[in-house]
Amino acid sequence: MLSFLVLPLLVAYAHAALTFKGVDWSSLLVEEAGGKTYKNTAGATQPLETILKASGVNTVRQRLWVNPSDGNYNLAYNIKLAKRAQAAGLKVYLDMHFSDTWADPAHQVTSFILKRHSRKLILLDQTLGLAF
Repeated sequence: MLSFLVLPLLVAYAHAALTFKGVDWSSLLVEEAGGKTYKNTAGATQPLETILKASGVNTVRQRLWVNPSDGNYNLAYNIKLAKRAQAAGLKVYLDMHFSDTWADPAHQVTSFILKRHSRKLILLDQTLGLAF
């Protein structure tokens, strides 16, 4: 009988512990630079972070590339984006790609920087340099 009482409590606790509602907004600055704007459900133009927060989103994912040729998704880009998320009360999940561009198991080009330096030094630098 006790297990019938404890089980619903454990399920409720597990559900409460998993309260992330997130989106990948890595390309937001690229899209905005291209003239894209975002509207809420009432049709009013607002910053995307305001719309996301109002709809219950609490976490945003951002991709970080080592040395992208156009500067998009580099550390400076991500810091700028993360500051907007923080100001809106959103948490940031930083997805560090140790590559200069898109990568997957079939297409993993080693970053130019990683070719020149030891991986341990770069990993240490990337990790310590992200304390913003």
